[in-house]
Amino acid sequence: MAPVGRYVFSCVSAVFLFACANGPHDDDVGSTSSEGAGGSGSASSGSGGNPDGAGGTEGAADLFVPADITFRELADQGEGVDVVSATLALGMSGHLELYAALFNNGPSGACSGGMGVELFDVDEQSLGAFDSIMYGSQLYRADELDQVVGCIDPGERGHAAVTDIDPAIDLDDVAHVIYRFTYFSTEFFSGGFTPLTEFTVQDVMRVESAAGSGFSGTLHNGLDASVDEPAVTVFALDAVGRPLATTDVTRAEPLLSGEDWEFLTPPVIDAGQNEVAYALGDVKF
Repeated sequence: MAPVGRYVFSCVSAVFLFACANGPHDDDVGSTSSEGAGGSGSASSGSGGNPDGAGGTEGAADLFVPADITFRELADQGEGVDVVSATLALGMSGHLELYAALFNNGPSGACSGGMGVELFDVDEQSLGAFDSIMYGSQLYRADELDQVVGCIDPGERGHAAVTDIDPAIDLDDVAHVIYRFTYFSTEFFSGGFTPLTEFTVQDVMRVESAAGSGFSGTLHNGLDASVDEPAVTVFALDAVGRPLATTDVTRAEPLLSGEDWEFLTPPVIDAGQNEVAYALGDVKF
């Protein structure tokens, strides 16, 4: 069995598809483009960019919230995907959720990834362990496997959200958060990669309602394939790029090749100053 911590998978799991786009605000916090790419694979895709604004010195006191909780990677090897900011807070569901901004400072891409977290109390007793997918903006078709994988390329950003934390856990009970990553290195895909840039989230805008702030936009499928169960997940960010909340919406019908879907997400508790949107689905080549 592989050791707990960051490691490379030795097998391929379920196939998913992701894409991303930044919001329309002027105060960009480190993402690289207003339209992202999408793809499918045993991983995720998310926003790109550098860690400035999410992991820089300005506003550093606000990069990990609450400040009295320690956030630490298990078996940190010092090279690869890192958490550059995080928030542990109540979500719209009324129970704790963890949102993390990621950055790949390693030499190879991190593909089809996941992030696991374990919460501990002040006596270092475990309160529970939970998992999340890892969103990265770079998507490729793994030619030899004929599958599509989402990656966080070297020097690029991504996100993760743990939304299934036990409702019995109170914020006041948590003193330490330990996280770990699992993903495929791009070196695993020896048969070559073909970039996929035709699945994009566009024109993301904040929409105010009596229930709160949600997000609208357009998911465009420019692939030569339909996408089953298309969905969009949006991370709301603060002024230094720390994720504050997440929300998602799913379409029941497939998104055909060349088709657009105008979506509207449910509201979030805190819409922040910026946002990054990701799309999810199952590509049918």
